[in-house]
Amino acid sequence: MPQHTNIESAELREHFAQAHASSRLEGHIPAPAYLADCEAVIAGRLTLDQLQERSLARAKARDLAARR
Repeated sequence: MPQHTNIESAELREHFAQAHASSRLEGHIPAPAYLADCEAVIAGRLTLDQLQERSLARAKARDLAARR
């Protein structure tokens, strides 16, 4: 997967920062695994689709564990 240019990375970082700030205002604290995935997107190691898939998989796993 090709890495982003510095400008693209800076723009992605700013978009994530704004999204996380908005989310924190609502009382949500992003999990370390999610933040690591965001950094991987910024670095070009993951796509946004992969970030979403991984986040959904973690949420489903937590939901399943809570039901047991």
